[in-house]
Amino acid sequence: KAKDAIRTFVNDMGPYDRTSIVGFKGAFKVEVDSARKDSVLVDSTVVHQTMTSNRTLLLQAVDSIIPDGKMTNIITGTDVGLQQIVNETNATVVIVFSDGDNNSGSKDVRGTVGQANAKKTPIYTIALESETKYPLANLAEGTGGTFSLASDASELAGLYAGIRDNVLSQYVVCYQTPDTVQNGETHDVTISMKFNKVTTVDS
Repeated sequence: KAKDAIRTFVNDMGPYDRTSIVGFKGAFKVEVDSARKDSVLVDSTVVHQTMTSNRTLLLQAVDSIIPDGKMTNIITGTDVGLQQIVNETNATVVIVFSDGDNNSGSKDVRGTVGQANAKKTPIYTIALESETKYPLANLAEGTGGTFSLASDASELAGLYAGIRDNVLSQYVVCYQTPDTVQNGETHDVTISMKFNKVTTVDS
């Protein structure tokens, strides 16, 4: 059901939407010197698909995700997701859902929140079939996103749709004054928009 919800999200993408798929679980140890019993910790976060608008590639990436219930590295997964956002011109968000605790990895919430805010990218998080709030709630609250609880994977599609609607309702309006000299005068600016034969005005 979780994969189905992601597929629905991908299929509902607009013509200018771009998405990346990142999977995360825990870190694992790799032996580097059997005689000395030395090992290094290797992160298992996987970028299944870099940023693209190609639905076929994204759906293939979703199919390649293999759940692993042993360890969860939420913060590193979120961090890697943020790294996929480079030179994007549209509004950007990171959506994170997990059904476990953050019990692996060395990244901290503060650093990831700082990176998201530097990119002006809110993080929306969903705890799936779990009452655990850390670090999902912290990532969302620190970046202007929202934290949600989903008792079942069937709720994910509705949550994804709500996040999309929220993102699509955001606009950046730029205004350049016709005055060439700053003389202290003020101007009233009126903004109007027409959508589906309905016009709204604000000033």
